[in-house]
Amino acid sequence: MRVISGTTHNGCNNCLRGYLRVDIPTGRLLLHFPTSLIKGNLQQRFFNNQLFRMDDDFVIPTSIAKNLGYTGETVKIRRGTYPVLNGEQFLTLSLRISVAATKMADLPLVA
Repeated sequence: MRVISGTTHNGCNNCLRGYLRVDIPTGRLLLHFPTSLIKGNLQQRFFNNQLFRMDDDFVIPTSIAKNLGYTGETVKIRRGTYPVLNGEQFLTLSLRISVAATKMADLPLVA
């Protein structure tokens, strides 16, 4: 896993550092949050019921989409309710994106 964006949000009470990657077999965007960073209000507010809800589509900034291997395309995370996958080191969301490939050969390969 590698950091896709070095952007920080100083002073944001609802911001959490995470890692993004495209899951090759499913074409979904995986968003990993280190469990050590999810404490108190963040856990209770966003991940308490094992579901994460997005009320609207979210456009991924162009610089991040490019680092994921998508060039010249608008990449959106689709609105919906997503299960929260709890692991020992990471809490993971498996997100539907607007440019999901239909076969492995269609997926961007990032060096």
